[in-house]
Amino acid sequence: MDSPIVPFEKKKKWNHDMAYLLILLAILLGTFLFVTVAVNTLLRSIPIP
Repeated sequence: MDSPIVPFEKKKKWNHDMAYLLILLAILLGTFLFVTVAVNTLLRSIPIP
């Protein structure tokens, strides 16, 4: 009878496509946040007549 302890199984490695998609989403989110903060500060610096 086999021992009840299950040997460590390697998790399925991510596809490269999944990693590229995650990196692309992170870059897009970062640029979106940067642009929104930059536009917000520019709009606040412009005096409204």
